[in-house]
Amino acid sequence: MLLPVPVTHTNRRGVTYYLCQGTTKRGRARYYFSRVPRGTALAAVPNGYVVSESVNGIVSLSKARQSTFLPEEMAAVQNALTAHAKGRNYRVAVKKGSIEVYERIGLSSDDLVRDFMKEGYIPRGDAKAFIAQREQHAQFTAILRFGLVEPRGRLFTVDRMTFRGDGGWLMVGGPAGLLQLLNTVIPALGTDAFFELL
Repeated sequence: MLLPVPVTHTNRRGVTYYLCQGTTKRGRARYYFSRVPRGTALAAVPNGYVVSESVNGIVSLSKARQSTFLPEEMAAVQNALTAHAKGRNYRVAVKKGSIEVYERIGLSSDDLVRDFMKEGYIPRGDAKAFIAQREQHAQFTAILRFGLVEPRGRLFTVDRMTFRGDGGWLMVGGPAGLLQLLNTVIPALGTDAFFELL
């Protein structure tokens, strides 16, 4: 007799997680991912749930919800980042009420390789392997978010992360069409102009 194959998910870092089920103190089912099977390893994703992975590689099980955003809106944000000169430094994630843009923490792999090669630290043949490893383990932090404020007219606002005082989100544009906002804020990413967006 064949045993059921457990649900697994390998994240962008190459780590495989098993979908498991435990029980809360009140006796309700609790789902979680673990590197080793614990509790009961599940052979199927429970109805009404989806497996998701954050931009930083955290794997979770969340309730399936219909997105507030149209596929072409999410694609527009991704396309704007792809066209950016340093687009590899950014990732997009859809949250419950916003489309968020995340920025790499620290220097980009390309900048590190260039600086290391100047000093003779990385032989040219190993540069691709170094970049692949750095990309796999890069960490990202939220820097922009687009929120839909007028669903009928598809009008958005855009907030940028501020690092002054207690930090937090600061609205820097809108309500306006998404493409108009993208054309204003995406070119400013990675430049001093980003911190002048008000």
